[in-house]
Amino acid sequence: ALGHVFSDASSPEAAALMSKYDADRSGALSLKEFSSLAAELDRHRRREPSEACVSTADLQPALAALGLEVDAEQAAAVLAKYDTDGSGSLELAEFTKLLTDVMRYQATAPGGDPPPPPTD
Repeated sequence: ALGHVFSDASSPEAAALMSKYDADRSGALSLKEFSSLAAELDRHRRREPSEACVSTADLQPALAALGLEVDAEQAAAVLAKYDTDGSGSLELAEFTKLLTDVMRYQATAPGGDPPPPPTD
């Protein structure tokens, strides 16, 4: 699972990802920067399909890495919304949809404040 990367947003793995993909050093990934990360995750999924999913335990710290502080209940609600195949985890396409939605919202949020978690 991707939890080994996102289990701690300040982990060396998360810092390495940000260093590699945050080309403008803004501290956040733009949609273009995220697309590069998603392409790498897709390559990883093709090599190790069973590890290319985000579980409920992975989602909360993954959202924190995007600047969204959510509790376990909110993370579970987000997972339920984006888990379109009902597998109990987010595969790459589902996770990409979630991140695309979050990043679009962040781009339009007044004052640049992080958005509330998408739960509807």
